[in-house]
Amino acid sequence: MDEQEKLKWEKELLGLYVSGHPLEKYKELLEDQVTPIKKIISDLTTINGDPFEKHLYIGERTTIGGIILGIKKILTHKGFPMMFIKVQDLTETIEVVAFPSILEKNPYVFEEGKIVTITGKTDIKDGSPKIIADEIEELLEL
Repeated sequence: MDEQEKLKWEKELLGLYVSGHPLEKYKELLEDQVTPIKKIISDLTTINGDPFEKHLYIGERTTIGGIILGIKKILTHKGFPMMFIKVQDLTETIEVVAFPSILEKNPYVFEEGKIVTITGKTDIKDGSPKIIADEIEELLEL
């Protein structure tokens, strides 16, 4: 059994990863290209942060990378599918909103367990930070 398969079984049977994390092998690649989810949540929910640090604001465009943990599909009032996607990186979990136009571009990407990069705008809804997706791409195996 390879490492990825072992991690998948751990998550399925125990509800968490024990021996590692599926993103570990992407860590260096992601560090240079994405914003940690923990930073997004902190920046959008903290009133007074460090004045010398760059902060993200609501509506600001950013990129995250992570593994899709869950997907909730609904229909818009016009009958088109949209999704609420739970994405986890090595620091935290956030909800990503994908409207119908995004689903049409890459429909094969929306599957639990896929490792993706998502670019979109930061938002807060009901006190919870979110990303409104503009682009979603799968990271291929390293």
